[in-house]
Amino acid sequence: MFTEGYKENRKYYPAMESIKKTLNEKTFSISISASILSSVGFILWITSSDPIVGSIGLLLGRGALLAFILVIVFLPAILYTFDKIIEKTTWKANYYKGE
Repeated sequence: MFTEGYKENRKYYPAMESIKKTLNEKTFSISISASILSSVGFILWITSSDPIVGSIGLLLGRGALLAFILVIVFLPAILYTFDKIIEKTTWKANYYKGE
């Protein structure tokens, strides 16, 4: 979701502005998904009487939180760093070149 939004915004804006615009557009929906999934995982961990099921819930909750943090912090940095490579390797990229 984030990468597709970035690639679409990149057609009209420079790299940093595209990242900021994509963060503004996509953070809410990504955070809702991550919070629901991690909440369910943590609730499963707390309420389960079976230790194996509880540990799976804990793993699910931590994994969802870690994935959210990586998508919001690490992915924009990677996209910005490798913008030129992404542009060259994307078929029909049509990225914004500036005026």
